[in-house]
Amino acid sequence: KHRMEYLVLRKGNVGVWLILDKPLSNPNVDPFYFPIGYKPKLVLEKAGVYLYHGKMNLPDPFDIQNDRIFITPFWSFIKGYSLQKKGKKKLATLYYGQYLKYGINVERAHFNLGLMLLNVSYDLAMEEFSKALKIIETPTRPPENVKVESISVNEHDESGMAQKVSEFKKPPIRYYYINQNEYRLKYWFKEDLLKNSGHIYSPFYFLPGISLNNHYVDSNQKTDLKRAALLLDKGFQIDNYSPLAKQVHGYFNVSGIGKKVLVPHEYSSLLGVFDPFPPIPKINN
Repeated sequence: KHRMEYLVLRKGNVGVWLILDKPLSNPNVDPFYFPIGYKPKLVLEKAGVYLYHGKMNLPDPFDIQNDRIFITPFWSFIKGYSLQKKGKKKLATLYYGQYLKYGINVERAHFNLGLMLLNVSYDLAMEEFSKALKIIETPTRPPENVKVESISVNEHDESGMAQKVSEFKKPPIRYYYINQNEYRLKYWFKEDLLKNSGHIYSPFYFLPGISLNNHYVDSNQKTDLKRAALLLDKGFQIDNYSPLAKQVHGYFNVSGIGKKVLVPHEYSSLLGVFDPFPPIPKINN
């Protein structure tokens, strides 16, 4: 009940605790994860841990017109995501629409909108899925004169255990920094994250692939079947071990492609995002 996504569904006066490994120090901006109006005070400092607490008066979670708190890029997505999981699709769509205007990690919103539209309009759903895929498949082009660095990540076996360093199979993940408002923002290379965090991005292929497969069953359009096979194959290229990958493999291992199956509701969160959320200019009132 203390997860971030639950905060957007609360109402009235609430207290919010914040634990950091370094103190808040920038007088001009707040961290990207601060809701508007959150002004925590330091309560305790001990052993390199800083404990803050602040109170907020939250609006009705289903009244978007009077929401002046969850309107930053980060919280616009969290609000849409939480409302989508609660089945409030109309409100979720409004928050995702607000989030898309910021232009940060928008592939997540396009993907989730595609899921919500599947039972409303197949064409519109596939359009949103296509937008998400276009973004994650567009090669990263860092600005000129920035230093590109990289880190190595352990390959994991089927049980989820990290293999030895000598057994690395995945390429390093490249990244670069850009300075903004006294912050260093880290940007990741999309193509490297796709290879190293396949379980996060495989739904972008699996779910549209299943949708195309099901549409083929109803329409008998062979192009749908070919596109479905292509997307499913791309999904398995980056992910074989996640629960979703195993579920999708089980679907088509039993019935074979070309038979209607259930589309899993695998919403996309903000895990493994490509671009950092910028800090928020302070509002003094």
